[in-house]
Amino acid sequence: MKAVLTAAERILQSLGIADPQEIDLEAIAWTQGAVVNYRPLDGCEARILGSARKAVISVNSRSPERRRRFSMAHELGHWHHHRGQVLFCGKDDIGNFANDAMNPERHADAFASDLILPNYLLAPRLNKIKRPTLAAARDLSDEFCASLTATLIKMTLSNQFPMVIACYNKTKRRWFERAPMIQPWWLPVRALDRQTFAADMLFNGAAEENFPRKMPADTWFDFKGSDRFEVTEQSFRLPDEEILTVLTLPDAAIAVRCIYKSSRQAASCAVCGKRATLPRNVDRAIRKPQCGRNRTNGWNVKWPSIRAWGQYHSRRYWIDGRRIRAAPKAPQRKRPCRSRALSVDP
Repeated sequence: MKAVLTAAERILQSLGIADPQEIDLEAIAWTQGAVVNYRPLDGCEARILGSARKAVISVNSRSPERRRRFSMAHELGHWHHHRGQVLFCGKDDIGNFANDAMNPERHADAFASDLILPNYLLAPRLNKIKRPTLAAARDLSDEFCASLTATLIKMTLSNQFPMVIACYNKTKRRWFERAPMIQPWWLPVRALDRQTFAADMLFNGAAEENFPRKMPADTWFDFKGSDRFEVTEQSFRLPDEEILTVLTLPDAAIAVRCIYKSSRQAASCAVCGKRATLPRNVDRAIRKPQCGRNRTNGWNVKWPSIRAWGQYHSRRYWIDGRRIRAAPKAPQRKRPCRSRALSVDP
């Protein structure tokens, strides 16, 4: 099934953009009737001033390049979604993933994410990644010239990996995102556990781990029975004494018992024995398993005659609209028991 394009992705495809290097935000803004200026700004990262058809976007020239790109795309999101409205973007509004889902700033952030990291260009690259590590995310962020945080959020929401990302400061959890495939009770704890590697980095200044490390799941999740599982953890520092952690969860955390695979094909679910279904048939996997000899798939069978689990309820049943009587069993020759059998002398 063809994926539905977002508003930002439709703009990119209308311009024939087929490679991340072709995403020139200033040129895209010009096609949308907006002109971009760079100058020092105080109190905000970017602002937009527009009329009915034309707009001027001012971006803080003192910000890093990737921050400037996201701020510009954020203002284009306002130009697309909130044209004619009066909004004020503070310094902490752009790229603040703790905003409510109905907040206009969150809508502009989503537009910016789709403009810089479009799904139709990102998905083929995610299919080649075996594990959601910081090294793999950094490679993608370099290719798309995007921030590492925005890249990890797109990786999580792509639903390719059983992962959760969570942002913490020294007192509480600020925000988190999880893949749609994850069961709803896998919620990160509200405050960091001091036994985690993330807490060691945030409180003790430990160095960043080069690869994910295993941790007991109850250090990150507090639901009943979480101590029976393990997760992998890898973190990196953010500004303002915050830390972002990438958690890879076990298969037990995946909804509908979907089994994660690292190949190009996505999850598959066990049905009966060694049989399996592809993702498009996941809804069939939740039905009661049926053995191959008893299944009635492909038959035009009326259910009053054959029960759902494959056992015959009547000797008369229907196949392809015709009533057919079951063949009688062949007569069996009676054999005497050993006690009545005649002995034969050799």
